Amino acid sequence: MSVFTLQIESVAIECAQSGSGDVKSKRPIEERPTAVEQQLPELKRRQPSRNDGKSWIERIAGTFRNDPDFDEIVRLGREFRKSVE
Repeated sequence: MSVFTLQIESVAIECAQSGSGDVKSKRPIEERPTAVEQQLPELKRRQPSRNDGKSWIERIAGTFRNDPDFDEIVRLGREFRKSVE
């Protein structure tokens, strides 16, 4: 069994990997909610603010402009819808 620390952003999670490849937290299940509660304020602080007054659709509008892969997805979707009419 190998033991390692997984670092996501600035939150460290101690883990262990068994010989079969299963990865499990080293903390007992009873301690995990407490650990999450302690780390939650830091994660919320790092979350970008979305108070720009725009709706979610306004924030993503235009993000796929001039993207050939997205254009292909739209074309295939249209083709599929026409085939099932």
